[in-house]
Amino acid sequence: MRFVPTVLAALLVTSVATSARANFFTFATQDNTSLFSADPGTTVDVQIFLVETFDPGTETSRLEDDNGLFSAGFRIDRVGPGPSEPAAVLDVTDITANPAFDDTVSQVIALTSTGGAEVVENVDIFVNPQPTVGVLPTTVNAQTRSILLGTITMTAGNTTIEQTDFIIQDNDPTPTTEDTVTFDLFTGGALDDQIQAFNFGVIVPTPGTAWVALAFAVMLRRRR
Repeated sequence: MRFVPTVLAALLVTSVATSARANFFTFATQDNTSLFSADPGTTVDVQIFLVETFDPGTETSRLEDDNGLFSAGFRIDRVGPGPSEPAAVLDVTDITANPAFDDTVSQVIALTSTGGAEVVENVDIFVNPQPTVGVLPTTVNAQTRSILLGTITMTAGNTTIEQTDFIIQDNDPTPTTEDTVTFDLFTGGALDDQIQAFNFGVIVPTPGTAWVALAFAVMLRRRR
């Protein structure tokens, strides 16, 4: 792993090859919102989650079994050329990692060339006492667990009815690194190639019609 201290490298290599499980992982925004509405030049906060779903009748939560996450990595990129005045992340101060990933020395917070953001974060294990668990998931319902990875503040463009589309995906889709790893390195493993990407948009509505965009977002969410 590129951002994990070298002393852990050998351990992480052994963790990549893990037994196949039916658990499904995806990146997501708060409430699986696929369309955010923001007035011209204003901001909207987009929370990024790792979400796990499984069949509670035959499977258990891998995030719970493996004591949460040791590390996580994601990036947000604009899809396509975008509108004339696209929404964007304007400054690194608009990117907030989950403070539970408390190793600020190896943390990566950066802007992307497409107006998005990149975050790589991990738990500090070189503290006394050493942590016995990682960043633990929240129970959404019987078959769903989630972990907050960060919050991104998007600034909308200034032209109404223009929508900017983004994708949330592994921060190194190639991949040449494994950045999203469960805490139990020997029994757990890397999740990077198992995580589904997630698409969302930021739209600037016509004044007085913001409710239309919000209603559309609700409709899309109900179809999922």
